[in-house]
Amino acid sequence: MRLEMWWAHQQLAVGSGFIATLDGAGYLVTARHNLSGRDWPSNQLKSRWCVEPDRVIMKMQVAAPGILAWSDREVRVVDDSGEPLWFEHPKLGRGADIAALPLENDEEWFVDAFDIAKPTPEREPLLSAGDDLFVVGFPRGFTPYAGVPIWTRASVASEPAFDYDNRPM
Repeated sequence: MRLEMWWAHQQLAVGSGFIATLDGAGYLVTARHNLSGRDWPSNQLKSRWCVEPDRVIMKMQVAAPGILAWSDREVRVVDDSGEPLWFEHPKLGRGADIAALPLENDEEWFVDAFDIAKPTPEREPLLSAGDDLFVVGFPRGFTPYAGVPIWTRASVASEPAFDYDNRPM
């Protein structure tokens, strides 16, 4: 889904993410740089105003037959003291460009959520170098039509079974 990162009345960036559930709780999963407002891996502030986002607006598709419509869901990303409300990787911290923002329990939000519980071994996805994959998003905020993302085809570039720079896949 399309995400807009805001600080006060200023839009800082556009990104993408998805909703995931784990043990019944919902999360917005996105790149850490979206919620932190900081470049990865340098950790330098990205905005020309040198601020971090205070909220994210999630552009959610309305679940109505035959209608392509969107609803905005605004979620705070920091508390009143400016501390992040989101989680980063438990071991790699800012060394991994991923973040999870807890969402209030609202079943309307979780219509198209991914259950991210570890799959059983027979359902574990197998990836190898050269396998096809698709990257979905909004490069530089672009959308070809009414909030629909850009899809691009890519290939797995190296063997996922091997750690790269102590960063497991």
